[in-house]
Amino acid sequence: MSGVLDGLLLALNALGRQLLLGFGPLLVLGAALFWLQRLTQRCLAHAVGPRGVIYWTGWLGTPIHEFSHALVGYAFGIKIHEVRLFDPDPATGVLGYVRWEQPPLRWNKLHSIVGTFLMGIAPLFGGSLVLLIALQTICPDPGAAWAAAERFAEVAQRGSFDEVVGGLRGLVSGIYSAVFAYGWGSWRAWVFLYVALAVGSHLAPSSADLKGGGRGLLVLLALAALANLVAVILGYDPRAAAGSIARAMGPVIALLVMTTAVCLGNLAGCGLLAAFAAGTRRQG
Repeated sequence: MSGVLDGLLLALNALGRQLLLGFGPLLVLGAALFWLQRLTQRCLAHAVGPRGVIYWTGWLGTPIHEFSHALVGYAFGIKIHEVRLFDPDPATGVLGYVRWEQPPLRWNKLHSIVGTFLMGIAPLFGGSLVLLIALQTICPDPGAAWAAAERFAEVAQRGSFDEVVGGLRGLVSGIYSAVFAYGWGSWRAWVFLYVALAVGSHLAPSSADLKGGGRGLLVLLALAALANLVAVILGYDPRAAAGSIARAMGPVIALLVMTTAVCLGNLAGCGLLAAFAAGTRRQG
């Protein structure tokens, strides 16, 4: 009995390590991007109005958001009924949508059920990849920005809170220094800033997206726990997998870190724009 309990505790301990090292940074960065998006949209709405948010940024950011959902959904065999990449409804605030059907809870549909979770968070990665492509295409030295993001991802895993905050400031500064490497008069920098604002204002999953993928997340956790238990039964220590997961997630975390830095710049710029607009209205 004691051996069975020890095995269960080892499997649970391994699951905790895997979640903390492999997916903890993903959760933190996802939450940060969600709040940065909300604050940026709020500042932008103060500056150009709610309709301005829709038509200044939504026309580009929303199709990327919805296409990311749909692409992952099709890849995992999820039944999709309707896709609207950009169909704004100012009355409800809905800019686009993907209507899909929850897969039945059967063994032969487990991949689709797990896919609902991945489908829910897909815009984080779809939007981040578009920002990376824009950075690679427009910036004169994109490698420097990417290297800075990777360095910060390492600091975030091992450094103190002060080191993380200082590293984030340095990362934001480094990325925007790379963007403006040709000077403030370069059209490249301003095109990138616009693309970053349009995409970054719509890349975070909505609460409905996360709710729709909730069952998929639970199934994913259950499968991970089962895999750890099987490893214990076979005589392996599943805790070693946490390091492998962390290394595999490294490029993903670096990509999201870079996106977070860009979105921090978006927020700062929109905050200044909102303050300028407020001052202009007061003078008028």
